[in-house]
Amino acid sequence: MPSGPEPDLPSCANHPLRKTVLRCNKCNKPVCRRCVVHTPVGYRCKRCLERHRDSINPARWYDYCIAVVLPALMSAFAGLLFMPPFCFLFALLAPVVGPLSAHLVRLVTRRRRGRYLLWAAVVGIFLGSLAAFASPLFLVGEGFVGAHDTGMLLLVLIWPLLYVVGCVVLLWRRFRQLQRQDRVIRLGR
Repeated sequence: MPSGPEPDLPSCANHPLRKTVLRCNKCNKPVCRRCVVHTPVGYRCKRCLERHRDSINPARWYDYCIAVVLPALMSAFAGLLFMPPFCFLFALLAPVVGPLSAHLVRLVTRRRRGRYLLWAAVVGIFLGSLAAFASPLFLVGEGFVGAHDTGMLLLVLIWPLLYVVGCVVLLWRRFRQLQRQDRVIRLGR
């Protein structure tokens, strides 16, 4: 087979030494396989994909404040509700506070999506849980547990730790489920 001169292929916009036949279907910029993302509507460059993601994440600045404050208040209330000697009941509230925080954040923010909204809710859980970690220090300060009785202090500290871990895991899981449900509703599937 006679081979003629190779057609002049454009170079990738990000890697000038790489020749490519692929183009972004949004901006028509030539991109190589490393720089392209296959989407349901065709190939897109990472820059156009990032712009699209930013346009569908319309969370306002105050949504992040709400996402921190609501779980923090719920977690702090739960922590103050079960002060010593009822600390062990505190960990039992995680299955309630975590998912309820996720629902409230989604409801109050009117289901607006934000890239870091879930992380803000996790920070709220941690901040609100500081009240629960303060309760064992209350025991030491009031003389219920001596400074030398570290076994008892560790036993009392386990319950807030279990609460935080359980609450964060359940908040994360429920928040993701709600986001998936919203996506299914939006796409009409």
